[in-house]
Amino acid sequence: MTRQYRELGMDSIFFLGGPGWGQPGFHALVEDSVVNGVSTITDFAATNDEAATQNFSKEYMAKYGKGIDAYAAYYFDGVSIVLEALKVAKTLDREGLKAAFKDVAFDGISGKIYLDKEHNMDFVHRVCTAVIKAENGVKTLTDVKFVTFYDE
Repeated sequence: MTRQYRELGMDSIFFLGGPGWGQPGFHALVEDSVVNGVSTITDFAATNDEAATQNFSKEYMAKYGKGIDAYAAYYFDGVSIVLEALKVAKTLDREGLKAAFKDVAFDGISGKIYLDKEHNMDFVHRVCTAVIKAENGVKTLTDVKFVTFYDE
């Protein structure tokens, strides 16, 4: 869509891409002209300055040779919260695990994960807004701003 807007000379129209637009996997699939200057809002960015995110990012880069994206963080957090619940569960049956999840709050890569009042997993996370800069095949997030978001 952004390509068509630009081909029609509609460069002045503000374009906001969804969460996937801020992820390296998407950047690898598109030409610079498609995303350069486009704003994105996402609930995870590797540029998050929190220590847990930066440590995970360095370890991930060392092991896999590429930067983390939201999906790597979500999977890591998902497995980690299950492991935390297994550690504190008094029994490994349905009721024991249910009780363990109720009591576990986990500070993960994507934010603090907890069970809400309706017994749904939720998390306090930092929403990221950014502008994509694309030049010579390299896409970076610029003008990055984080806002802590949660629902109580």
